[in-house]
Amino acid sequence: MLSDPSFIFAADPAAIASQLAKVMGEAFDEKFHTETNKHLIAESVRFIMDKAAPELQAAFKYACQNVLSQENRTHIEQAYNFGR
Repeated sequence: MLSDPSFIFAADPAAIASQLAKVMGEAFDEKFHTETNKHLIAESVRFIMDKAAPELQAAFKYACQNVLSQENRTHIEQAYNFGR
């Protein structure tokens, strides 16, 4: 599904990627995650940033750099690097 952006991003890919970034940034906050979902969030962030369709990668990275608060940007970076 994430490799075919037209499936879920037909309306507004940038808005949906922005929302995904916000949700994942919040979810990686220590007060909201468990060790189990920490791995899942990290895998999801790495997939979107490295392996998803180019349009999704670009929109997600843009949202992380330009839309998220510094705190959530840090959470995304932590998620991306988690377990590496």
